Amino acid sequence: MQTLALWLLSGCGSPDGSGSGRCIGEFEDGRAYAFENGETYCEGDMLHDCEDGTLRSGASAECGGGDSDSDVDSDSDSDSDTDPDDGYNDSDPVKATPIGEGTLAGETVTDSADRWYRLDLPQGLHAMFEVLFRHADGDIDVSLHDHELVELQRAESGTDDERISAWNPFRNQTFYLRVTLFSGSSQTYDLRVVQTPLTHDEAECAGDACAELRQLPAAVSEEVGYFPDERPAYHFMRHELLQAFLYATRQVFLDVPDTGPLGVTQVGDWQGDIPGVKEGDQWHPDGTHTSGFDMDTAYYRTDGPNAGGYICEDDICEVTEAGGCYGGGIDYFCDSTSDHWVDVERMALYYGHFLQSRIIRVIGADRIVVGDVLDAADRLVDEGRMDGTIRNEMYGRLACDGSYDECFRAGWAFHVHHTHISTIR
Repeated sequence: MQTLALWLLSGCGSPDGSGSGRCIGEFEDGRAYAFENGETYCEGDMLHDCEDGTLRSGASAECGGGDSDSDVDSDSDSDSDTDPDDGYNDSDPVKATPIGEGTLAGETVTDSADRWYRLDLPQGLHAMFEVLFRHADGDIDVSLHDHELVELQRAESGTDDERISAWNPFRNQTFYLRVTLFSGSSQTYDLRVVQTPLTHDEAECAGDACAELRQLPAAVSEEVGYFPDERPAYHFMRHELLQAFLYATRQVFLDVPDTGPLGVTQVGDWQGDIPGVKEGDQWHPDGTHTSGFDMDTAYYRTDGPNAGGYICEDDICEVTEAGGCYGGGIDYFCDSTSDHWVDVERMALYYGHFLQSRIIRVIGADRIVVGDVLDAADRLVDEGRMDGTIRNEMYGRLACDGSYDECFRAGWAFHVHHTHISTIR
């Protein structure tokens, strides 16, 4: 169901479908929509409210007669993209198929024509697009685009199924989904859209949805405070963790308006594990990054974008041909004599806002960075920019600021390029 940006008739109920009656309105791009009892049943560039109680769309449409369905055209077919008479064009995003929450089964894409879909998403709703198919029969990739057709994110895992998510906390927005066949001549798939309310205004989650797995949505602007720094296939976490993260990054953006967004690195697959059932062994120690309880993000940095990557001198880690680090020792940590490129004030604010949620169990960071962040938290308290109780929570939750041996035995190595958030199970 769509939600209107403008209600032109009164007494029609609300955009969530409550109430009754007919409403006619338009979105910001000028397209018009008609609703009856909360359901879309006519749309187009122009709407005519006819005496016989029907609506017609299009500048040249006339009242009377008409079709028996809810299309924008005047025939009697339904909005099937495979029907050449329904007014939609598979390979033309301007004529993309409008969709809402639910499932379209048995869709088809070919190597000669991509498929385009349009979702008019109300402000504050998270929408996950699931394109479900068997990879062995043809490899499908999907991409998410904004209302100007600018690509926001691409999902191309090279396995069964692709998932990608949209969200705009600031305004209603039209999103476009593009389905492309990467290999093969033709492939069938089901398209499922799941919508759930999602906010970044509160750290604490409430309700039955808190334990559900949710995918990090593509970033619509820097104002949301984050950007995906890993494939969308590995950006699933519990709703309560996602909400706490969105709150923390949004608050840092408000605290320091000229800050850049923070990168989200590895979280979990669609079952909450990483890398999960499709690629075998865990990338992380046993007991972590399972069931959506954990996430890794980059640090706020002083040397450029806030992306994942080493935060101190390159020579702390002698890289093998396989991409790992040799041995133990200082290779797993920043050296106490090394300069690091972490913005410790913004990290202190980030951790402090995260701890507004009571689900946070522990936060892992490099042992040298931890001490500097805690010192920054003390300064923020002295300046009246952080509550002392939050600072005290940070001392109890942030690990590890001990010696190399202590932190290594406690399992807090490897945080020279990311910070780890773990929630209560």
